[in-house]
This record gives sequence, C-alpha cells and structure tokens, in this order.
Amino acid sequence: MNEHPLLSVTATAVFLSTGAFAQQSEPVAERPQFDESRVAPAHTVQRSEFSDLGNEKAKHFAQERGTSLGEATSQLRRQAALAMFIERLKERHPDKFSYVAVNADSIEVGLTDPSIDITALLPPGLANVQKVQAVYSEKGTYARLEELKQQLVSAGLKDVSVGVNPETGKIELLTKKAQAAVQEAITSGAIKSEHGIEVVDDEIIVLGYIDAGKAYNVDPSYCSNYCGGTTGFSLIDYAGTRRYTSTAAHMDNNRARYNTSLTSDYSSGGDTLQLPTDMFNYRLDVQYAQPTDTAGDTPVPYFWDGVTYVSVENYTYPTENVVFCKFGRVTKKTCGTHGPTTVYSNPEWNVSYLRRIPNPGTGSSFVQEGDSGGPVFYGHWALGWIHGRNSNYDLYYTPVSDFKSVQQVVDLIILK
Repeated sequence: MNEHPLLSVTATAVFLSTGAFAQQSEPVAERPQFDESRVAPAHTVQRSEFSDLGNEKAKHFAQERGTSLGEATSQLRRQAALAMFIERLKERHPDKFSYVAVNADSIEVGLTDPSIDITALLPPGLANVQKVQAVYSEKGTYARLEELKQQLVSAGLKDVSVGVNPETGKIELLTKKAQAAVQEAITSGAIKSEHGIEVVDDEIIVLGYIDAGKAYNVDPSYCSNYCGGTTGFSLIDYAGTRRYTSTAAHMDNNRARYNTSLTSDYSSGGDTLQLPTDMFNYRLDVQYAQPTDTAGDTPVPYFWDGVTYVSVENYTYPTENVVFCKFGRVTKKTCGTHGPTTVYSNPEWNVSYLRRIPNPGTGSSFVQEGDSGGPVFYGHWALGWIHGRNSNYDLYYTPVSDFKSVQQVVDLIILK
C-alpha cells in the first residue's frame, strides 16, 4: 500500500468516499506511531439552525424511516441541535468533555468536571440535559488507548481489540483467541489500569476479507485476495464528473476503483485511485485520493445508498440511541441503533478510534464481508466508513469526526 505524508496534501474542498481494503504486508509493530505534534487543531465548522426549505430533507427522512413528515422534521431539528451542542461542548471545554448519550427522555453529558455550567451552550430544542461524572475526557480516552496499545504490543498480544468505557473508566479488552494470555498479562502487571479492566469475549473482523468476491468500486479483473469493498463518500461537480473519492485504508490501492456511474452498485470500468493519502499513520482506517481533476461547477459531496445518490450536507457525531444507516454492496442498506460511544481499536490492523453499532437482531444480514468502506450516515449527514464486524455481526466504523480532527489541509465536507 502506498503511503503519503499528510502534510503533502494540498488539495482544497476535498470530500471522501470509500473502497475496499487490502491485507497489511508489514507487521503491526512496524507501523509509525501516532504523533500528536503533527496534528493541527480541528477545523471548526460553524453550524446554523436547522432549515429545510420545501421540507425536502424531512420528506427524504420520513420515507427512509417510514415515519410521518412531522415526526421526521422533529427528529431532524433535534439532531441538528444535538450536533451543535456537541460542537459547542468540544470547543468550550475540550479537556473536560467526554461524551453525549441520548436516552429516551433525557440527554446525558459526560464531563470530567460536572460542576461546570453548560446552560449557555444549549441550543433551542434540547431539554432535560443531565451532567454526569466521567473518568476520562474524550482526549484523555484516546491518550489512554494509545498507552494501552503499547502495553499490548510489549506483551505480544495481537488478537485483542480495546475500548475505554468513558462512564466507568474501565478498559474493555475484546478477544476470542487470547483470553488466557490477556488474563495472565493483567495478573503479571504487563497490562495496567488504575480504573480496572474487563475482558470481553469478542473480536473485530475486518470486512475486506479473503475471497470477498466482486466488489462495488473494485474491478473484478484485479481481485484475488482481500479485494472486497464498497464505495462510501465521493465528491462530484454538478455536471456529474467525479472529482475525489475515499475508501477504507485496509483496501489495496491498486484494486480500489472509483465508480464510472453515479447510480450503479458496481463498476468494472473504474480507474485506479491516483496518489492516495493513507491515514494508517494516524491509526484511521481511511484513505482518499483524486481520481480526476476535470474543471466544472462547485463540487458536491454525495454517497450511493443503493437506490439513488444522496447529497451530503454535513457530518455528525457518534451518538448513543440514535438510529444510523449504512450501505454495503453485500448487505445493502440496513439500519441500527448506536450503542455507547465507547472507543475501540483493532490491533491486528493497527486501527484506533472505532465506534460500534450493535446488530439489531438481523444476524449476518446486517453487515458482512464486502461491506468495508461503505458509508454510515444519518439522512443527509455523514457519520463514517465501515471498518469491520464482530462475531455477533455488530458494525464497527471509523467516524468522519475523528478523521476530521487529525486532517490539516483538506476541508472535508462543508462546501457552501
């Protein structure tokens, strides 16, 4: 896989799409380590109140969710207000903000210092907001994960995924093959945590899998192993010319293809990604590249949902108890309710910052091999790219918001 330094990217107004993934050829230990000094402050996006001229967003949302127009409008307004609230919390209290969880009748805000006043940050439309004590801030959670990953590497434990529960502060080690070894490492002190560790019977499986078969965004003549995948977010101009595309980083660049038709599940005539920028250096399962550079109108970000291409109007954050949908070339469009915003990593692929959407009870029809890189979304808002699944077919994905927090040059989604 070709890798390019983040700072070499000079394109502006780039959006993302996704493709399939390839097997890493080098050991995890040889991957460059995350370097905070190379990361600039997150690009700030100014949000405005929810507006929907002609009820176009609400109509699409109502049709997608099978609900009334009034209920769709209400949900969209609340989601817009919630996104604005989260952004304000992160900007005003970056070292104290941990998470926001949406419950049936309340909104829970995790803070390392619940005494701070957040009343002035609340947008209209949000009520019954409760502050609770969190052990780690969001930034602290990431730092703790990086520390633990080094302990896992030093202990020789590879078949382990890791997350930190921001409410309890307990580390969750997900493993199916290495439970005895993990317990031994904890007992010996090779793995340390001041707030406790829980070993969970699970493992994340990357979806760009052996013999995944023909893939949307992949030319079948190039497929042998680890070539299955799905296109996620792309950037076009109004004339329909492809501008930029992005994919999950564990897909081989030489096999990743961008589509030649807006409304097609699969394209065998796509072109290879040119000079893809690989975010594995930052432990993100994302790569993006410029397939063409044809002059045209203002570019518009979009994704394909299996029926039509949907314009992307903004990005959103991982939010508990909110229903998000995804599209994969194998399982098509499916939806599920987001679980706790616990952060997970997949050491085998040296990927961090993953979030999870539990299987809604539909088994393997929820997410499967070949769905890697597909879009995860909320209406017209982008949430992230599919990364993998576990044995229960829960969905793991890389959030757009985390990608955005480490990119320096590229303005991702807001093209207004």
